[in-house]
Amino acid sequence: GGGRCSRSRPSSPGSTPGAHGVVGVSADAAGAASDPGFLADTLPTLAEHAEAAGVTTVGVSASPLVSRATNLARGFETFVEFSWDRARNDWPGAAEVNARFLRWLERNRGLRFLAYLHYMDPHDPYTPPAALRPPAPPGVRPAVAAGQADVLARRLAGAPLSAAEVEHLRRLYDGEIRACDAELGTLLDALAARGVTDSTIVVLTADHGEEFQEHGRLKHRIHLYDELLHVPLVIAGPGVRPARVAEQTQGIDLFPTLARLLGTPPPPGLPGHDLLAARAEVPAISETLYGLMPDGATTPIVSLRTTGWKLIHAPALGRYELYDLVRDPAERADRFASAPEGARLAARLAEWETTAPAPPRAEGHDPALGEKLRALGYVD
Repeated sequence: GGGRCSRSRPSSPGSTPGAHGVVGVSADAAGAASDPGFLADTLPTLAEHAEAAGVTTVGVSASPLVSRATNLARGFETFVEFSWDRARNDWPGAAEVNARFLRWLERNRGLRFLAYLHYMDPHDPYTPPAALRPPAPPGVRPAVAAGQADVLARRLAGAPLSAAEVEHLRRLYDGEIRACDAELGTLLDALAARGVTDSTIVVLTADHGEEFQEHGRLKHRIHLYDELLHVPLVIAGPGVRPARVAEQTQGIDLFPTLARLLGTPPPPGLPGHDLLAARAEVPAISETLYGLMPDGATTPIVSLRTTGWKLIHAPALGRYELYDLVRDPAERADRFASAPEGARLAARLAEWETTAPAPPRAEGHDPALGEKLRALGYVD
């Protein structure tokens, strides 16, 4: 059996230390004050927790943001990562990630294990396999035909994309999703062939979605609208009853949930909630340090989401946006000036902003990390 959480949100619309659920705190709290891309040593990880409980831990990451350089390999006895020097269009695909893990599994049969597999497909550049790659319509720019959203976002800001170009990028992205879905099926078949399915809990989630100009931009990280924040979360395996969870969930809920399934109490003070236990509705908080304003400036922004409303706040600018998610799920009409719900949610968000833990300082992180991220297109 399995549970599907239909309203899951990450704590950030990008690959920040807290966005993956392997750390039990929010995005900003997980990142170090001196380097938001680096996981502070003082924060516990799910891998460390499992290792302390006697569980063998293995990680395979295609992402340079989930690596030893960002301190997210902490707690994994075996951690497979790939060279920073691999070009963006040569990142290892899901098939390669699966193959590395399955080789490890063959060598470690019979062990109780926690495995973390991080795929980079779907991700820009959008390069699905040829069989799933739609033909480019006539007249589209080469960067569009090649699925190079990063190039488009950086160099063509003054040259709007046509509707046909946006749709082609979306179809390329959809092709990557279908290809990754097929590889997930291959992985599950391999687990079944090895006889471990009935004793294995499988979690599928994502750290962000992707924008295709729903709010005027491409890619991710720069907004807190639902095209970036609505992600899948599926938990299946022994101890998980088949159900669809309608309440809001977040990536930070995975640590306490999986700790329970491991049979161990989670570390004290985690802000997440056990998804398998009864609970009241909890607002979802998401953050990004790189919120993009209409004038092109970037500033930290934070959102608070209830079942029916979302409030977005840029604290440095004193700016709010409010959306009625029932009547306006596409988040087009800002209701902050007219809806009384705005003041109530602003008060709740102010309370959270006042009490949220400050990012801890990190020691010993790679001083060249920022330059590496900039070279890969993650930092401007």
